[in-house]
Amino acid sequence: MQNKLFFPQRTINRILFTAFLGLSCQGCQLIAPYQTPCTPTPLAWKNTPSSNFPDSWKTEEPSKEADTDRALSNEMPEQKELNFEECKKEFEYWWEVFEDSTLSELEKQALDSSYTLWAALERVIQARAVARVDRAALMPSINFAPSYSRSGMLLENIFAGLLSSQQNQGQVNAGSSSGAAGASTSVPSSFRAVQTQYMLPFDLNYELDLWYQLTNSYNAAVYSSQAAAQAYLSVLLTLTADIASNYFQLRDLDTQQVILKKTIEARQKALDINRTRFKAGLIVYLDVSRAEVELARAQADLADVQRLRALQVNILASLVGVPAPVFTVTFNPLKKPPPTIPAGLPSDLLYRRPDIAEAERSLASAYSQIGVAYASFFPSLNLNATLGLESPFAHSLFSWKARLWEVGLNVMQSVFDGGRNCANLAYTKSVFRETLANYQERVLTAFQDVEDSLVSIRQRAIQGQALETAVTAAKETLNLSQMRYDRGLVNYLDVVDAERTLLETEQNSAIVLGDRYVATVRLIKALGGGWGEISYYPRCWETD
Repeated sequence: MQNKLFFPQRTINRILFTAFLGLSCQGCQLIAPYQTPCTPTPLAWKNTPSSNFPDSWKTEEPSKEADTDRALSNEMPEQKELNFEECKKEFEYWWEVFEDSTLSELEKQALDSSYTLWAALERVIQARAVARVDRAALMPSINFAPSYSRSGMLLENIFAGLLSSQQNQGQVNAGSSSGAAGASTSVPSSFRAVQTQYMLPFDLNYELDLWYQLTNSYNAAVYSSQAAAQAYLSVLLTLTADIASNYFQLRDLDTQQVILKKTIEARQKALDINRTRFKAGLIVYLDVSRAEVELARAQADLADVQRLRALQVNILASLVGVPAPVFTVTFNPLKKPPPTIPAGLPSDLLYRRPDIAEAERSLASAYSQIGVAYASFFPSLNLNATLGLESPFAHSLFSWKARLWEVGLNVMQSVFDGGRNCANLAYTKSVFRETLANYQERVLTAFQDVEDSLVSIRQRAIQGQALETAVTAAKETLNLSQMRYDRGLVNYLDVVDAERTLLETEQNSAIVLGDRYVATVRLIKALGGGWGEISYYPRCWETD
């Protein structure tokens, strides 16, 4: 029995009971459960063609799935594994509504190559790692700290110290003191006392979360990681929307190139005819000169449009994540109007927007920080325990006599901190109010984004119809002017004016068509992308 490691059952029971007591202590939550702020939401959009102006307002009511995911401040949110590949698969490819294979290819390439998206994903990973660090503070820490020490001290110093201690305590008489002094002086100065110590201790430290300070800190970190996840989705939505917008602007420039090339071809033909007529003496050289001017202006406009297209291609290359020198986009002018977004979309579709979800999660995180600040006013309790072996000899380190144990509870209460805790509480409350204001402002901005997009789509459609009529009339005017000029009824200036009007009208019509596509993309972005099931927290961020 003397050579075996053995701890009395009573000692082990004390340590286990103390640990169980610490783990089973239920704390006191110092703040009320977090609730998502209510936001007045319009019943309908006012700029949809068939909508009526709403006279009443309703209070935003999140979906049941959203309520499930929004953990209360005194509950511990579940932290699961990040699955980026599943997230990309689940992400709704809203751009497929345009039925453009080139756009779909660019969007999917950006999902794999965009450095902006990559950086946003790393921020999510960082936030989740911080949450795991805070979660570790809720658990006991157990450390194994083996040590070996060897120390030496002069024997005369040891005896002198003993003699001094006896004299100070008055526990020795004069005779014994002189004898001790004589013994001390008789020890050679080269003699030393050497002590060796072997230790194999396991140290346990556990902070009792009586005031939910650690829990609220962990909650805040989890909510921040959820906000980072929504920020990633916001970057994803912004990136895909920017690619679509710039792509349709590129196609608009292609449409303008088609118009200008046809105009150049027609004006070159008119110039050749005028030169032939001038040589025949039928017209004056002024008409030839005017035809040359109009041809050169059209050629200059084409060169400028080609310059703008090259710049647009470079912008797309940067968004997609491909070097500009090796990136090209095929020529593809716009030929048909954009798809129609269903009118009368419910207003609660706004809460699909990841930027609003990000603001709401940041608000929850700021609220949990208030609980952390309140807990700093109350005492903190730490449970400490040590269980191990200690011996001056290696051969007896694992014997019954070498056992070592210690259990203790430390309490720390701030008595005076110069107002630090009060200032920290005031700061966290102010941060919460600021975050709340930002959340409300984000919601209002979302309403504005949708209404701006709806009114742009509606008015651009009206403008496009008017310009189509104007283009038809301009073509007829040009034909009549050319016929009258051929008959000698008008001078060539009337033909030039009709050509300019037609070119300007066709270019404006092409620009408006491109703006309609861009406005449609902006509406989709304002609605959060796509029309799938509304979900505050996509399933792609979690795995079972």
